[in-house]
Amino acid sequence: MVNTNVSACKDLVFALLILIHALPADEAGPQFLGVYNYMIYQPTGKHGDRPFPKQYPPWKDGCYLFEPVSLERGVSASNVPFKLLIPRARDVQVKVGEDWNPLQQTSEPGEFEGLVNFNRGYPSGTKAKVNVMFAGNSYNTLLEYTI
Repeated sequence: MVNTNVSACKDLVFALLILIHALPADEAGPQFLGVYNYMIYQPTGKHGDRPFPKQYPPWKDGCYLFEPVSLERGVSASNVPFKLLIPRARDVQVKVGEDWNPLQQTSEPGEFEGLVNFNRGYPSGTKAKVNVMFAGNSYNTLLEYTI
């Protein structure tokens, strides 16, 4: 069992990673003890400008993000690769501001990839959303980056 607790201060991030819960063999009961606990310290100066995307509830249903794990704030690259595994998806699009960027399905079921253009002068705070159509004619947001 893995539990994580993350707390953020102004310029610091601490994560407590509890890796293994256990009881001695001769003790029964539902209260497991944390055997190995790790405190991870990461100053935000190194990765604070490349936050992970926000995940929406449908993401937990077997989805996997190959790339990009994060996007740099103020990104202005013309060909940023996106690659995702989204089971049962019919269509996947990355919406940056009001611009829609379709991803192509690969030969693997549920796997989509493509290049997204971020060099259109998007203002700070623009959202880049990974939207998916499972059934019907509407899209659900799975991931959201702030650029």
